[in-house]
Amino acid sequence: MSIPLMIELLGSKDKVIFTLCKIGIKDSQDAQAILDYLCKNPNLLDEFESIEIEEYDNDGQQMALTMFNSSLYINVKTMTIVMIAFLLDINLTSGIAALSLSLLGVNNQALATISDDGEKCVLRETLLRKPRIGDANILKSYKGKCQRINSQCKFRNGELCNCSQNAIINIYENLTEKSIFKRSEDRKRYIYQW
Repeated sequence: MSIPLMIELLGSKDKVIFTLCKIGIKDSQDAQAILDYLCKNPNLLDEFESIEIEEYDNDGQQMALTMFNSSLYINVKTMTIVMIAFLLDINLTSGIAALSLSLLGVNNQALATISDDGEKCVLRETLLRKPRIGDANILKSYKGKCQRINSQCKFRNGELCNCSQNAIINIYENLTEKSIFKRSEDRKRYIYQW
């Protein structure tokens, strides 16, 4: 795989939000949500990605109710933005995000074809891990409790998740066919490959 497409976001919060909208985020509220998530979850970043936030006082005085501005420097792979948009159920338009998918050889509809029938949950949980490797036990920590109560997932029964280990393996296999994962050498784990 080639060097990942990187994007550099620099300036005020408003400028960063505007830039996110220019690269394919549908509206400023979605861009704000992505920025907030990125700042609150720096553990999602790879070692060559970075976020720096510098807050400074408008008038240089130390008042309790002073409004702070932020200067941001964010250097991330466009796939990180795409991944966060997916985690937050944000739809992408065209732009660099779609280009990034196509450069990786991913069908433009790949994220759109990820179903609510367990695929979104398995993918989300794997994306939140470091390293991004999953197996049949990926949902075990939830002890059978559904994490997406509003979804129409076939495994959801009220507040319970009935997704078995065999179903999880089938889900990983489907996601592997969509080129989102590849199997490990021992064929027991699935490695995120974007």
